[in-house]
Formats: sequence, structure tokens, C-alpha cells
Amino acid sequence: MLTWERVVSLTGLLVRRGAERRDRPWTSASGGTLSALSAAGTRGGIAALRAGLPRFDIGLVCAIVVLVMLGTVMVYSSSIALADSPRYRVAPDSFLLRHVLFVAASAAIAGVLARIPMDRWQRLAPLAFLAAAVLLVIVLAPGT
Repeated sequence: MLTWERVVSLTGLLVRRGAERRDRPWTSASGGTLSALSAAGTRGGIAALRAGLPRFDIGLVCAIVVLVMLGTVMVYSSSIALADSPRYRVAPDSFLLRHVLFVAASAAIAGVLARIPMDRWQRLAPLAFLAAAVLLVIVLAPGT
């Protein structure tokens, strides 16, 4: 029977403990990779799956997906009435389709940029900061 104490003991083994586990976040307290889930009946399938995947912040990915979905709904709800306007001669979903295309292109670019190692991003950070600051000043320039 699965009790609350059993769930806590199984999930407690997966919690990262201390700085020595930073390089191996999925290592359990007993030292085996995902031994708690393996003991729960997965037979190491999740551990084999995790070994081939790069690490990423699942909370950040979920937040991004929710915000993109919310933005898509807002673009559609605010632009559906523009099809009735004599100023715009467009289909009711043309702004939605354009937004979805930009989201798909942005996701593809983000996927490519995510493959760049972090040490290269850290070396390029001062240059990127300067470029961003210059672009912000250009926006404030009169006549542009």
C-alpha cells in the first residue's frame, strides 16, 4: 500500500543534498542514479532516459510555455475584430498565424542558441551588454 510516508521516503532520495551533488542532480542519497524510482518499479528506464538528455530547468521551460500560450491567446483575442475594420483587409486569423510563425522561428533560434556552451556565453556577455546598451541609446536618438 502506498502511504504518504512511502511517497516522502521515495521522493526524499531524489532531493539534492549539499554542494557535492551539484554536478549530479539526479543522484540519490544512496549513490545510485534514480534508485528511488527504479525501486518503485520503473526498472531503470527513467535513469537511462535521463542519462542522454541535457540538463535544463523544467520550471523555467513551463513558465515560458505558459507565457507564450497566454500571449498567443491575447494576440488572437485582440486582433480578431480587426478583420471587420475597413482599415485592415485581412483574414480574422492572419495576426494569429503571423504570431505563431514568429513563435516557431523564435523557438528554433532558441534551440540553436541553447547548444552553445555556457563558457562561450560568459565570454561574450560583456560585449552583448555593450551592444544592448548601444541599441537602447539609439532608440532614444531623435529622428530615428
